[in-house]
Amino acid sequence: MVVERLAEQLGIKSLSHSRVSEMATHLDAQVAAFREGAQRSPGHHHLAGVRAS
Repeated sequence: MVVERLAEQLGIKSLSHSRVSEMATHLDAQVAAFREGAQRSPGHHHLAGVRAS
């Protein structure tokens, strides 16, 4: 339900189960990269591949 509400707020009308799974996998990788970077260099947090729009 949380993903559906977020999608609606972003203007997305529907998401397939496979697309949600793909997005979750990508986000898991980004979180892992963030945590790994935070452990290596405290104070210099970043998310690789994140684009601001």
